[in-house]
Amino acid sequence: MPGARREGGRRAWPATTVRRVALIRMTQRAGFTLAEIAQLLAEDVTPSGRPSRRLFLAGGS
Repeated sequence: MPGARREGGRRAWPATTVRRVALIRMTQRAGFTLAEIAQLLAEDVTPSGRPSRRLFLAGGS
């Protein structure tokens, strides 16, 4: 996960990181364990190794 940069003393996270954390929180509220979420995220990558948009779109983003 890319690190945050500092803007005026505050951390500024890339939009993809913010969406990923939001997706993790939503799936936790839906009852998934962190192990299950990690497995879903690990399986949801493109051939280049980048996350696909399938889970992001399924999460309403």
